Amino acid sequence: MEIDFLLAKPGLIRRHNISPVEVKSGRGYAYESLSKLRRRFASFMDKAYVLHVKDVNEKDGVLHLPLYMAPLLVGADTDSSHRQKTED
Repeated sequence: MEIDFLLAKPGLIRRHNISPVEVKSGRGYAYESLSKLRRRFASFMDKAYVLHVKDVNEKDGVLHLPLYMAPLLVGADTDSSHRQKTED
């Protein structure tokens, strides 16, 4: 099984804390490893993502995002906590 990235939420809010990310460079692709991981570790998985060269869509519970949206997957929670700490 090969998964490109695993994103963890900053705090353990609930059991579903990990988001797997697959990066695909071509127009035609499959993501068997991502599907296997989601089946095997469903109790730990949050939203699954595929970064690719096409437009945004959702298929089979996987959110497909264009590559340029990758920075939006990380930093949202950490940026707000960082701002709060620096403002105090």
